[in-house]
Amino acid sequence: MLATFSSAVIASALLASSVKAGDHFILSQCRDLSYTRVDPMTNPGGIGPHVHNIVGASIFSPDSGSPDVLQQAKCSSTMIQDDKSNYWSPLVYYNHGNGSYSPMISSTRIYYFLKPLNGTTPVKAFPRGLRMLGGGYADHRPEQYPPRINAIKWGCSAGAVQGQGNGGSLPGQRPYLPNDAPNGCGVLTLVLDFDPEKKIKSNSSRSDHMSYPLDGPNGYNCPASHPNKYPTIFLEHFYFPSENQPYRGPNQDNWILSNGDATGLNMHGDFINGVSLTSFFTIESIN
Repeated sequence: MLATFSSAVIASALLASSVKAGDHFILSQCRDLSYTRVDPMTNPGGIGPHVHNIVGASIFSPDSGSPDVLQQAKCSSTMIQDDKSNYWSPLVYYNHGNGSYSPMISSTRIYYFLKPLNGTTPVKAFPRGLRMLGGGYADHRPEQYPPRINAIKWGCSAGAVQGQGNGGSLPGQRPYLPNDAPNGCGVLTLVLDFDPEKKIKSNSSRSDHMSYPLDGPNGYNCPASHPNKYPTIFLEHFYFPSENQPYRGPNQDNWILSNGDATGLNMHGDFINGVSLTSFFTIESIN
Protein backbone atom coordinates (compact mmCIF):
# COMPACT_ATOMS: atom_id res chain seq x y z
CA MET A 1 0.00 0.00 0.00
CA LEU A 2 1.40 3.39 -0.99
CA ALA A 3 1.74 6.13 1.59
CA THR A 4 0.21 9.50 0.76
CA PHE A 5 0.86 13.07 1.83
CA SER A 6 -1.30 16.19 1.97
CA SER A 7 -1.30 18.87 -0.71
CA ALA A 8 0.35 21.30 1.68
CA VAL A 9 3.27 18.95 2.31
CA ILE A 10 3.63 18.19 -1.38
CA ALA A 11 3.48 21.80 -2.40
CA SER A 12 5.93 22.97 0.22
CA ALA A 13 8.36 20.27 -0.83
CA LEU A 14 8.08 20.59 -4.59
CA LEU A 15 6.73 23.97 -5.54
CA ALA A 16 8.08 26.64 -3.21
CA SER A 17 8.61 29.77 -5.28
CA SER A 18 11.48 30.74 -2.99
CA VAL A 19 13.08 27.90 -1.07
CA LYS A 20 14.19 29.06 2.36
CA ALA A 21 14.26 25.91 4.47
CA GLY A 22 15.28 22.39 3.55
CA ASP A 23 17.31 21.57 0.49
CA HIS A 24 15.90 18.30 -0.81
CA PHE A 25 12.92 16.00 -0.93
CA ILE A 26 13.02 12.25 -1.62
CA LEU A 27 10.26 10.11 -3.10
CA SER A 28 11.11 6.59 -1.99
CA GLN A 29 9.17 3.36 -2.50
CA CYS A 30 8.25 4.37 -6.05
CA ARG A 31 6.56 1.54 -7.91
CA ASP A 32 6.94 0.66 -11.57
CA LEU A 33 3.74 1.67 -13.32
CA SER A 34 4.43 -0.30 -16.51
CA TYR A 35 7.04 -1.44 -19.00
CA THR A 36 5.97 -0.23 -22.43
CA ARG A 37 7.12 1.18 -25.78
CA VAL A 38 5.56 4.56 -25.15
CA ASP A 39 7.18 8.01 -25.21
CA PRO A 40 4.69 10.90 -25.39
CA MET A 41 7.54 13.37 -25.95
CA THR A 42 9.31 11.79 -28.92
CA ASN A 43 6.45 9.74 -30.35
CA PRO A 44 3.14 11.34 -29.31
CA GLY A 45 0.15 9.28 -30.36
CA GLY A 46 2.29 6.37 -31.54
CA ILE A 47 4.67 3.59 -30.55
CA GLY A 48 7.93 4.64 -28.91
CA PRO A 49 11.41 3.68 -30.11
CA HIS A 50 12.11 1.30 -27.21
CA VAL A 51 10.67 -0.04 -23.95
CA HIS A 52 10.61 2.32 -20.98
CA ASN A 53 10.25 1.83 -17.25
CA ILE A 54 7.38 4.15 -16.27
CA VAL A 55 6.83 5.74 -12.85
CA GLY A 56 4.16 8.22 -11.79
CA ALA A 57 0.72 9.19 -13.10
CA SER A 58 -1.50 6.22 -13.92
CA ILE A 59 -2.80 7.80 -17.13
CA PHE A 60 0.57 7.52 -18.92
CA SER A 61 -0.01 6.82 -22.61
CA PRO A 62 1.12 7.98 -26.07
CA ASP A 63 -1.33 10.87 -25.66
CA SER A 64 -0.48 11.91 -22.09
CA GLY A 65 1.99 14.63 -22.95
CA SER A 66 -0.25 17.52 -21.92
CA PRO A 67 -0.85 18.72 -18.34
CA ASP A 68 -4.63 18.60 -18.85
CA VAL A 69 -4.43 14.89 -19.62
CA LEU A 70 -2.06 14.18 -16.72
CA GLN A 71 -4.49 15.77 -14.25
CA GLN A 72 -7.05 13.12 -15.18
CA ALA A 73 -4.88 10.38 -13.65
CA LYS A 74 -6.64 8.54 -10.82
CA CYS A 75 -3.45 7.83 -8.91
CA SER A 76 0.35 7.81 -8.99
CA SER A 77 2.84 4.99 -8.48
CA THR A 78 4.84 7.37 -6.26
CA MET A 79 4.02 7.98 -2.61
CA ILE A 80 2.68 11.47 -3.42
CA GLN A 81 -0.73 11.14 -5.00
CA ASP A 82 -1.19 14.84 -5.82
CA ASP A 83 1.87 14.73 -8.08
CA LYS A 84 0.58 13.59 -11.46
CA SER A 85 4.02 13.87 -13.07
CA ASN A 86 5.53 11.04 -15.10
CA TYR A 87 9.12 9.84 -15.03
CA TRP A 88 10.53 7.26 -17.44
CA SER A 89 13.83 5.68 -18.51
CA PRO A 90 14.93 2.91 -20.88
CA LEU A 91 14.30 -0.50 -19.36
CA VAL A 92 17.40 -2.53 -18.45
CA TYR A 93 17.46 -6.14 -19.63
CA TYR A 94 19.54 -9.10 -18.49
CA ASN A 95 21.56 -10.65 -21.31
CA HIS A 96 21.39 -14.45 -21.08
CA GLY A 97 24.24 -14.76 -23.59
CA ASN A 98 22.25 -17.02 -25.92
CA GLY A 99 20.36 -14.38 -27.86
CA SER A 100 17.59 -14.03 -25.28
CA TYR A 101 16.94 -11.24 -22.79
CA SER A 102 14.71 -10.72 -19.77
CA PRO A 103 13.72 -7.49 -17.97
CA MET A 104 15.47 -6.49 -14.75
CA ILE A 105 13.16 -5.73 -11.84
CA SER A 106 13.92 -2.30 -10.43
CA SER A 107 13.16 -0.06 -7.51
CA THR A 108 13.14 3.72 -7.91
CA ARG A 109 13.87 6.78 -5.84
CA ILE A 110 13.28 10.32 -7.05
CA TYR A 111 15.24 13.18 -5.49
CA TYR A 112 14.23 16.84 -5.72
CA PHE A 113 17.07 19.20 -4.74
CA LEU A 114 15.67 22.62 -3.91
CA LYS A 115 18.56 24.61 -2.46
CA PRO A 116 19.83 27.49 -4.63
CA LEU A 117 23.09 26.22 -6.05
CA ASN A 118 25.05 29.44 -5.66
CA GLY A 119 23.22 30.55 -2.55
CA THR A 120 21.46 33.42 -4.31
CA THR A 121 19.66 32.14 -7.40
CA PRO A 122 16.08 31.35 -6.31
CA VAL A 123 14.60 27.99 -7.21
CA LYS A 124 11.41 28.50 -9.20
CA ALA A 125 8.34 26.32 -9.44
CA PHE A 126 8.15 24.11 -12.51
CA PRO A 127 5.92 25.61 -15.21
CA ARG A 128 2.75 23.67 -15.83
CA GLY A 129 3.46 20.76 -18.16
CA LEU A 130 7.22 21.40 -18.28
CA ARG A 131 9.16 18.68 -20.11
CA MET A 132 12.74 17.83 -19.24
CA LEU A 133 15.25 15.14 -20.04
CA GLY A 134 18.61 14.13 -18.65
CA GLY A 135 21.28 11.75 -19.85
CA GLY A 136 23.02 10.89 -23.08
CA TYR A 137 22.61 9.28 -26.45
CA ALA A 138 26.11 8.15 -27.48
CA ASP A 139 26.57 4.44 -28.15
CA HIS A 140 30.33 4.46 -27.65
CA ARG A 141 32.79 5.45 -24.92
CA PRO A 142 34.31 8.84 -25.79
CA GLU A 143 37.54 9.99 -24.19
CA GLN A 144 35.84 13.11 -22.84
CA TYR A 145 32.24 12.95 -21.75
CA PRO A 146 29.90 15.86 -22.56
CA PRO A 147 27.50 17.10 -19.85
CA ARG A 148 24.71 14.77 -20.96
CA ILE A 149 26.96 11.75 -20.46
CA ASN A 150 28.34 13.10 -17.18
CA ALA A 151 24.74 13.22 -15.97
CA ILE A 152 24.71 9.40 -15.90
CA LYS A 153 26.22 7.58 -12.93
CA TRP A 154 26.18 3.78 -13.02
CA GLY A 155 27.43 1.70 -10.12
CA CYS A 156 27.22 -1.60 -8.27
CA SER A 157 24.25 -2.26 -6.01
CA ALA A 158 26.11 -2.45 -2.71
CA GLY A 159 24.51 -4.88 -0.30
CA ALA A 160 22.18 -6.38 -2.87
CA VAL A 161 21.60 -10.13 -2.58
CA GLN A 162 20.99 -12.19 -5.69
CA GLY A 163 17.28 -12.75 -6.16
CA GLN A 164 16.29 -10.17 -3.55
CA GLY A 165 15.28 -6.54 -4.01
CA ASN A 166 17.56 -5.05 -1.40
CA GLY A 167 20.46 -2.73 -2.08
CA GLY A 168 22.33 0.36 -1.08
CA SER A 169 24.66 2.98 -2.52
CA LEU A 170 26.45 3.03 -5.86
CA PRO A 171 30.21 2.63 -5.30
CA GLY A 172 32.62 2.93 -8.19
CA GLN A 173 30.39 5.29 -10.13
CA ARG A 174 30.99 5.57 -13.86
CA PRO A 175 29.00 6.66 -16.94
CA TYR A 176 28.76 3.14 -18.38
CA LEU A 177 27.18 -0.15 -17.32
CA PRO A 178 29.20 -1.97 -14.61
CA ASN A 179 29.73 -5.53 -15.80
CA ASP A 180 31.68 -6.21 -12.61
CA ALA A 181 28.50 -6.01 -10.50
CA PRO A 182 27.42 -9.58 -9.65
CA ASN A 183 24.61 -8.41 -7.35
CA GLY A 184 23.00 -6.06 -9.81
CA CYS A 185 23.52 -2.45 -10.75
CA GLY A 186 22.03 0.97 -10.28
CA VAL A 187 21.94 4.24 -12.16
CA LEU A 188 21.51 7.87 -11.20
CA THR A 189 20.42 10.29 -13.94
CA LEU A 190 20.42 14.06 -13.41
CA VAL A 191 17.71 15.93 -15.27
CA LEU A 192 18.29 19.38 -16.81
CA ASP A 193 17.37 22.23 -14.49
CA PHE A 194 17.89 25.66 -16.14
CA ASP A 195 15.76 27.41 -18.75
CA PRO A 196 16.05 30.68 -20.71
CA GLU A 197 14.80 34.03 -19.48
CA LYS A 198 12.20 34.05 -22.23
CA LYS A 199 8.94 32.24 -21.59
CA ILE A 200 9.25 28.60 -22.57
CA LYS A 201 6.56 26.49 -24.11
CA SER A 202 5.38 23.83 -21.70
CA ASN A 203 4.89 21.39 -24.58
CA SER A 204 8.30 21.99 -26.16
CA SER A 205 9.73 18.80 -27.64
CA ARG A 206 12.26 17.07 -25.41
CA SER A 207 14.51 19.56 -23.58
CA ASP A 208 15.89 21.85 -26.26
CA HIS A 209 14.93 24.78 -24.03
CA MET A 210 16.83 23.45 -21.00
CA SER A 211 20.50 23.47 -19.95
CA TYR A 212 22.83 21.98 -17.35
CA PRO A 213 24.94 24.25 -15.09
CA LEU A 214 28.19 25.51 -16.63
CA ASP A 215 30.26 23.47 -14.19
CA GLY A 216 28.56 20.14 -14.81
CA PRO A 217 25.18 18.47 -14.24
CA ASN A 218 25.44 18.91 -10.47
CA GLY A 219 27.23 22.26 -10.65
CA TYR A 220 26.57 25.73 -9.29
CA ASN A 221 26.82 28.27 -12.11
CA CYS A 222 23.87 29.24 -14.29
CA PRO A 223 24.51 29.85 -17.99
CA ALA A 224 23.83 33.49 -18.86
CA SER A 225 21.38 32.29 -21.49
CA HIS A 226 19.45 30.16 -18.96
CA PRO A 227 19.11 32.14 -15.70
CA ASN A 228 15.97 30.45 -14.35
CA LYS A 229 16.73 27.70 -11.82
CA TYR A 230 14.29 24.85 -11.23
CA PRO A 231 14.59 21.97 -8.77
CA THR A 232 17.27 19.46 -9.73
CA ILE A 233 15.80 15.99 -10.21
CA PHE A 234 17.79 12.79 -9.70
CA LEU A 235 16.17 9.60 -10.98
CA GLU A 236 17.75 6.64 -9.20
CA HIS A 237 16.99 3.08 -10.31
CA PHE A 238 18.31 -0.08 -8.68
CA TYR A 239 18.22 -3.28 -10.75
CA PHE A 240 18.31 -6.68 -9.07
CA PRO A 241 18.95 -10.00 -10.83
CA SER A 242 16.49 -12.81 -10.21
CA GLU A 243 17.46 -16.43 -9.60
CA ASN A 244 17.19 -16.98 -13.35
CA GLN A 245 19.63 -14.15 -14.11
CA PRO A 246 23.02 -15.40 -12.88
CA TYR A 247 26.13 -13.25 -13.10
CA ARG A 248 28.12 -14.31 -16.18
CA GLY A 249 31.45 -12.69 -15.40
CA PRO A 250 33.17 -9.28 -15.61
CA ASN A 251 34.06 -9.58 -19.30
CA GLN A 252 30.49 -10.25 -20.42
CA ASP A 253 27.75 -7.81 -21.35
CA ASN A 254 25.53 -8.84 -18.47
CA TRP A 255 23.10 -5.96 -18.92
CA ILE A 256 21.76 -4.10 -21.94
CA LEU A 257 19.39 -1.16 -22.38
CA SER A 258 16.11 -1.58 -24.24
CA ASN A 259 17.47 0.64 -27.02
CA GLY A 260 20.17 -1.95 -27.75
CA ASP A 261 23.00 -0.11 -25.98
CA ALA A 262 25.31 -2.37 -23.96
CA THR A 263 27.52 0.52 -22.78
CA GLY A 264 24.90 2.34 -20.70
CA LEU A 265 25.78 5.70 -22.26
CA ASN A 266 22.34 5.85 -23.88
CA MET A 267 20.63 5.95 -20.48
CA HIS A 268 18.35 8.92 -20.01
CA GLY A 269 15.52 10.07 -17.78
CA ASP A 270 12.41 11.87 -19.02
CA PHE A 271 10.05 14.03 -16.96
CA ILE A 272 6.73 15.78 -17.57
CA ASN A 273 5.55 18.00 -14.73
CA GLY A 274 2.06 17.11 -13.55
CA VAL A 275 1.78 18.82 -10.17
CA SER A 276 -1.76 20.17 -9.92
CA LEU A 277 -2.65 23.84 -9.85
CA THR A 278 -4.44 23.15 -6.55
CA SER A 279 -1.10 22.25 -5.00
CA PHE A 280 0.47 25.33 -6.55
CA PHE A 281 -2.14 27.64 -5.03
CA THR A 282 -1.65 25.85 -1.71
CA ILE A 283 2.04 26.73 -1.71
CA GLU A 284 1.26 30.33 -2.59
CA SER A 285 -1.01 30.53 0.46
CA ILE A 286 1.46 29.03 2.94
CA ASN A 287 4.57 31.00 1.86
